[in-house]
Amino acid sequence: ESHILLRRKSFMFGIRWKQKSSFPTNADFSLAENEAILAASKLCLIFIVYSFLASLKTKTYSHVDRLWSLTPIFYSFVFTYYGKFNSRNVLMSALIFIWGVRLTRNFARKGGYNRGEEDYRWAVLREKKILNSKFGWLLFNFSFICFYQHALLFLITAPCAWAATPYAQKIPLNEYDLYATLLFLFFFNLERVADNQQWRFQQAKYGKAKREAKYETDYQNGFLSKGLFARSRHPNFFSEQMIWWSLCVFVLASGGSALPQSCSEAKENWYWLRLPKTLRCCGSCFFVSIPGLKCGCEALHACYVGAALLSLLFQGSTAFTEQITAGKYPTYKEYQKKVNRLFPALRPPSFFLSAENAATRIQHAWKKKKKSNAATTSTPGKFKKAFLSFGRKSSSNNTPAKKSE
Repeated sequence: ESHILLRRKSFMFGIRWKQKSSFPTNADFSLAENEAILAASKLCLIFIVYSFLASLKTKTYSHVDRLWSLTPIFYSFVFTYYGKFNSRNVLMSALIFIWGVRLTRNFARKGGYNRGEEDYRWAVLREKKILNSKFGWLLFNFSFICFYQHALLFLITAPCAWAATPYAQKIPLNEYDLYATLLFLFFFNLERVADNQQWRFQQAKYGKAKREAKYETDYQNGFLSKGLFARSRHPNFFSEQMIWWSLCVFVLASGGSALPQSCSEAKENWYWLRLPKTLRCCGSCFFVSIPGLKCGCEALHACYVGAALLSLLFQGSTAFTEQITAGKYPTYKEYQKKVNRLFPALRPPSFFLSAENAATRIQHAWKKKKKSNAATTSTPGKFKKAFLSFGRKSSSNNTPAKKSE
């Protein structure tokens, strides 16, 4: 018997589904759903073993990178098959498919599928004290590069698993599915534009394409700081994270916003995770208004875990990438001070000039300061004595600085 009461009302574009659903229990799910998760888990295990064995044979460690844009497509197809090709699963699979095709093409044009090609960051990471031993790197390769990253790719498709459940299939497409689709496509296009801007810049920088006058300063500095990169240092990284958070909105569209009313009710259902004590919130905080997060039972919907872990991964990898970049390009630290790391600014800040012009501006600032000090010491009037004494103190204090210059 269905636990959902659906009522159809007029809405924008002519349709709105107003739903009132009771909290789903394990009885609302079938063995077919467990079979879908089991089949996708086996596929994930195959990818892990392949990436690990391939890295041992080739001594390169970017095999997960080569599969990054492909494995979510396979997982979404598995869940769509076990979900009996319901409309929501088909829509989600189609979105993931176009995401994967675009990302695969972008990775291929950068030479990512060339034999022996490897992410430059792995070589830097291997020099770290903990990882420069054979056993240390072997353990890191299996645990993080192969196992964790493939498990993460499996978890970010968890909303597809939820949509395949009989409980979710009873809820037809509604306005939240529209919101999820529009958000997904918006960030998909944002990532596409950012990748294309970076690609054209890098091609011109290394003489493989014609240089544009507006990027001349960036060519000198060595990195792109115009276009979307004037608003965010990594707009493509930001968009990639938001794409998978957009997919989580499909969970809300298919009944995932129904919250457990007690701790015991949350414990009895596999898709609710109990939060550790450090992450629990009080009943009066603002988190209670977030769908999927319930202060009363301190539980988190499992479908959000993949997107959350992906955001944490990007925080660490972006910081490490920028550490390498700042070591290569002296002016990158100034860029870091003025432009957000991930979240794009609505209004791009005014960026710095080239290194030569920056030195000129510093010299002008010193001259202006000296001129103002000279004007201060020669000011007539009743405060002349005070200004002169201030000038003598200032000049004595400035003597060491002049010697150091």
